[in-house]
Amino acid sequence: MATRVFRNALRLASSVDAPEPLLLASILNDFGVLCKYTGRFAEAKRMYLRAMMLIGRLDERSKQEGFDATLYHNLAGIAHAQGRYVEGLKYAERGVRVRRRMRPRDAVSLAADEAARATILADMGRHSEALRIYLGALRTFRRRLGGKHYEVGFTLTNLGALYWRMGSAGAAENSLRRGIAIVEKALGRNHPRISGALSNLALVCARRGR
Repeated sequence: MATRVFRNALRLASSVDAPEPLLLASILNDFGVLCKYTGRFAEAKRMYLRAMMLIGRLDERSKQEGFDATLYHNLAGIAHAQGRYVEGLKYAERGVRVRRRMRPRDAVSLAADEAARATILADMGRHSEALRIYLGALRTFRRRLGGKHYEVGFTLTNLGALYWRMGSAGAAENSLRRGIAIVEKALGRNHPRISGALSNLALVCARRGR
């Protein structure tokens, strides 16, 4: 149903005499997010790249600040999901650079971009870099959003997985439990994004004899 609605929206937005590039890019980005979360990674990437092409054609005054950074973030997520870590890291770093240039700086969005970069670094085995970035993002989320926000919870669960990879089982379990509790309270116990953290916690507890 959602796919059909997005296709109709694209058709309508493209059918006018002078299509609005930002509107088309926004629809493409949202469509790409849907494709990602339904496992259609190649289609999602095509949507993001089309949106990026439209944004690239605009003059500087017409660009929506942060949109290109968001597209880089999303492209990094697709590459990461497909195991293309080097490509994903390049996109993630571009997004961070763009976001840092913005004035006034959007600290929360920048922290989210940094956390996404840290996740790729962790999967590449660059654990020390990932840890430093996660801890910085966590401080920003707590300061700007409060300690009970789901972004804090997800960052803690990512930290837990990283601590486990680094051989710190106790820190891993503690971080996972704290993060899961925050996410469950913020988004509900059945939120799909919590499944990975629960699996990681089960693994940690099993390896610790519990």
